Amino acid sequence: MIRAYLAILSVAFGASLIGCTPQGREDMAQGAEKMGEGIRKDADATGKVLKEKGAELNEKMKPVINNAKEKMDAGTMSARVKDVLNQTKTVDSSHINVDTDNAVVHLKGSVPTEEQKAEAERLAQGVAGNDYKVSNELAVAAH
Repeated sequence: MIRAYLAILSVAFGASLIGCTPQGREDMAQGAEKMGEGIRKDADATGKVLKEKGAELNEKMKPVINNAKEKMDAGTMSARVKDVLNQTKTVDSSHINVDTDNAVVHLKGSVPTEEQKAEAERLAQGVAGNDYKVSNELAVAAH
C-alpha cells in the first residue's frame, strides 16, 4: 500500500520536473509502468502470504470447530430426546434429565415404574438412532 502511494507521488513529482515534452511523457509512462509491475508483484506476494496464513488458520481452527459442532449436536440431541419424552403419555418425564456427551445419551433421574424406565430408554434410542448409545441411569421411585 505504501509502495503504491510512493509510486503515485513519484510520478507526480517526475511530471513536474520533466515537464510535458514528448520525451518527458515517455519517461513518465515507462516509470509508471515499472512501478505498476512492482505493485503487482507486491500484491501477488501479499496474496500468496494471506492464502498460506488462511490455510494455517483453517488447520488450527478445525479442532475448535469440531468441538463446537459436537457440543451443538449433543445439545440438540438432548433437547430432541427430552422433547419426545415430554410429549409421550406413557412416561412421566417430569423427573428425567437428559445429557449427551461423547455420543452417549444419558437418562438420569427417576420414573415411577420399571415399565416407564424401559419405555424412556426405548424412546430415547429411537430418537438417537445408530449414531448414539443410550445409557439408562434412571432410578425407579414413587413420585
